[in-house]
Amino acid sequence: LRWSLGAYSEVREDHIDSQVRHVDPATGGLIEPAVLIGRRDIENHLSQRAVFAEVSYAVAPGTELTLGARRFDYVKRDRGAVQVANVISGTWMDYAIDASGRERGWSLKALASREFAPGLIGYALISQGFRPGGVNVVPGLSEAVAVYRSDRLDNAELGVKGQSADRRFTMNVALYQAHWRDMQYAAQTPNRAFNYVTNIGAARIQGLEIEGTARKVAGWDWAASLTLTDARLTADQVTNSAIGLGLRGDRLPVVPRIAGSASAEQRWALGDDLTARLRFDATYAGLARSAFNAGNADYLKMGGYAVFGLSAGLERGDWSADLAIENLLDRAGRASATRNTSGPVEYFGVMPRTLRLTLERRF
Repeated sequence: LRWSLGAYSEVREDHIDSQVRHVDPATGGLIEPAVLIGRRDIENHLSQRAVFAEVSYAVAPGTELTLGARRFDYVKRDRGAVQVANVISGTWMDYAIDASGRERGWSLKALASREFAPGLIGYALISQGFRPGGVNVVPGLSEAVAVYRSDRLDNAELGVKGQSADRRFTMNVALYQAHWRDMQYAAQTPNRAFNYVTNIGAARIQGLEIEGTARKVAGWDWAASLTLTDARLTADQVTNSAIGLGLRGDRLPVVPRIAGSASAEQRWALGDDLTARLRFDATYAGLARSAFNAGNADYLKMGGYAVFGLSAGLERGDWSADLAIENLLDRAGRASATRNTSGPVEYFGVMPRTLRLTLERRF
């Protein structure tokens, strides 16, 4: 019998001073003294507390049952006001908000695992989780959507974890399904000047994850992972409060059907306690869309790219030095896509080719 009991407390405060300054149209440089054409401030406060417990019991040799629960209570308060109106973004001088939301509830967990053979374990997991709600400090929003609720996940997972007797080979496979309720969705205001969060309903996410490693094969250590995801709405989104809402059966935006990664690493002993290392990395993000369906103007294609990396290093005792080239081929990669206030599409890519030198000392 094993058990654990704990308590959690968090208090977080943020202050944002957003300023839009006039610039010289010829050079793009800031004009001094500052000429503000928009200014607003936001204050966020989150107070969160929880108690949790977990109990595990070996019901038979190689078989264990775990039960857990978490009781949470949080208060989220946000306030904001406009000091200088901005015509472009639609902020006005008399805008002010001071609102809060509070929720309390339970998150539960149940896990059953069994060792079928040395190095081979199967498990079944049911778990719950949530994210706190909050307040949108966004000019122009109705009071009905200014405050948004927490969203919750009910997850079920079946998996197998295997390892060879000499620990050179490992393989993990997991099949899961999650029900996402009161989804927090990042929507845009009608003038596209602001993003805000709103609850839009429910979705079902089904997936398969496979990962494996192989050590000392042809002198290299290999690793690879593959994720297949089918994430869809389970109900029509009938609200008019946000842009880009969808219908039952639509795929969730930004979620690729396929994602994967792979790596190969080799080490050499150079004598005198000096070790050299060479590593290749690759990651792939499958195609996705930025909105729920083709009926929306923001149904933009994203993803569908691979990024490669190369690194080399030296280790001696507690010291190590690494030289890495990230995004070796300098791929742009459409990591996200959206339309701005003026209408044109904006694509945001991955980090460009980057050279990184790291020196580390372990104590």
